[in-house]
Amino acid sequence: MGVGVVILVIGLVYGWFLWGVVMVAKDLGKPIKLLEEKRIDEAKKMILKNQTRNKNMAGFWAETKLGEIVEIFLEVSEIEEKLVTLVESMDKINGAIFEEKVIDFKAELTNVSKNLLEVETEVGIVQARLMGVRKWMPGRWRPDIDKGIDMVSKNIDLVSKLRQLTGVLPEILGLDGKRREYLVLLQNEMELRATGGFIGSYGVLSFQEGRLISFDIKDVYEADGQLRGHVEPPEEIKRYLGEAGWFMRDANWKASFPQSAKDVQWFFEKEMGRKVDGVIGVDLAVVKSMLNATGPIFVPDFKEKIDKDNLYEQAEFYSESKFFPGSVQKASFLSGLGKQLFMEISDLKMGQRWNLARGLVDVLE
Repeated sequence: MGVGVVILVIGLVYGWFLWGVVMVAKDLGKPIKLLEEKRIDEAKKMILKNQTRNKNMAGFWAETKLGEIVEIFLEVSEIEEKLVTLVESMDKINGAIFEEKVIDFKAELTNVSKNLLEVETEVGIVQARLMGVRKWMPGRWRPDIDKGIDMVSKNIDLVSKLRQLTGVLPEILGLDGKRREYLVLLQNEMELRATGGFIGSYGVLSFQEGRLISFDIKDVYEADGQLRGHVEPPEEIKRYLGEAGWFMRDANWKASFPQSAKDVQWFFEKEMGRKVDGVIGVDLAVVKSMLNATGPIFVPDFKEKIDKDNLYEQAEFYSESKFFPGSVQKASFLSGLGKQLFMEISDLKMGQRWNLARGLVDVLE
């Protein structure tokens, strides 16, 4: 009887610790999901719970295959802890850009860059170790591990792009006190052009001292109508588009975006008498990413409700149906959509802005 009780107790203890490993596997990646949903406090609690459980499991399963898994889980929870710090820093930066909150930009960007570098390195190591232990682990656990590997893989690319972006943000945001202005081209790929689509509308995006000052969107024809004199177009534009003159709307003709950007800047300066610090090309893929964060928006001038699912359909309709190529009405649709979208972005909650930032970084080239 005594031996049976001992065996039963050992079995219960072993089963309890084994179940603990199973639960840790099932929780793999959940804190990251909570961070994506901007539920930071819940993420912190789950990370703390996982770390405590992982440390208990590590002692019990030391120097075993299961112990190796638990060590990896502990590394994952440490990475997730760094991601919490990153999200909080990004929130501060978001608040400064959109809501004029006062922060120490340089300190926050330095902190973000440091954490991103650490996370990028550690995530790569964890991904390799997870793929290694997957080969011998019980089959019933593999779906949970696969989810974790997938979650980690997605975040490696995101973290890498974010880290590259932090190096140029001070210049982009005008942290030196000088106003920075960027010409944003709203390109519609329903009418093909080399850099992403026909330039139906444009906007001027202004930053100063880390704050978004303004974003004015206009139809490209308003600018083109102010061009003085005649600009001879490339032979291909005359042949394929039937245009006798060259304007900003067709300035993105060259396949090289930097070269097309120079041509666009030249036309913008001649037409509007303004210089800009750079050119940004935005196509429907970027707009779709924005709509994924904002949700459906209503464009009053066209009485249309636009969301990520019908964006291409509506863009195609206003590009082709009843409108000749390069028509003003088509440009007006893009302008109306852009203006409404910017208004929605300006009113986004912090969680939605984080999702927007993730989406934009994901499509960044």
